[in-house]
Amino acid sequence: MARDVSADTSEIFMKLGSILLALVCIAGGAFAQSDDATFLAQFEKTFEQGGAVEAASFVPAALMKGPLHTVRPLADNDGLLNTDSLDSPAGVLEVTGTPALAVRIRELYALDYLRGLSKTEEFGK
Repeated sequence: MARDVSADTSEIFMKLGSILLALVCIAGGAFAQSDDATFLAQFEKTFEQGGAVEAASFVPAALMKGPLHTVRPLADNDGLLNTDSLDSPAGVLEVTGTPALAVRIRELYALDYLRGLSKTEEFGK
């Protein structure tokens, strides 16, 4: 029985092609990762650095001070978000993000309203 040499050769080339394709994919992934590292190293110095920022630059004036709260003049910025210090009857609260600060201030006044409501005669009925 004679073997088909062309079928054997074709099978060998298919296996070699698969191995070569796998090696190219692995090498491509490694190069892409080094390209990312190079990109980040090159442009890292252009990223904003964190530090102290004036809260009034980010917080509306109406929210800076009220009967039950005071937002401290400096906030800490991590390069993306500001963390404000909020003086309240409950003590100093650290709040990250201006929207969260607005919510926390509204909550202070809502709690104060509920405390006042609980002292009325209607509450005792």
